[in-house]
Amino acid sequence: MAEYDTISKLLIHIYPKDIVRLALGREDEDIKIEVEEVLDNELPMVDTRVVDSLIRVRINGKQVLIHTEFQTTDSANMALRMAIYILRLIERYGLPVYAHVIYLRPTA
Repeated sequence: MAEYDTISKLLIHIYPKDIVRLALGREDEDIKIEVEEVLDNELPMVDTRVVDSLIRVRINGKQVLIHTEFQTTDSANMALRMAIYILRLIERYGLPVYAHVIYLRPTA
């Protein structure tokens, strides 16, 4: 998974607006998306967790966070992990969070 993490995180920094459009399922240009910043991915928790990607954007003038996790396999606790990430992100930034998982293998 490390090799996928490295390239996925690199792509986030090179093409953040494209990743946001993919995350939102919006390929069209009818919504205005402004990438403000690719954020630090470490969340304050008892056990240190790092999200794969966190981008602060404005969508039609409203500031939100886009959180993306890249996975090569599915795990039973993925939904719980995502819920924890979302709560921590809201707690830290006080912004709405659009969170999703991108599975990099068709068998995941």
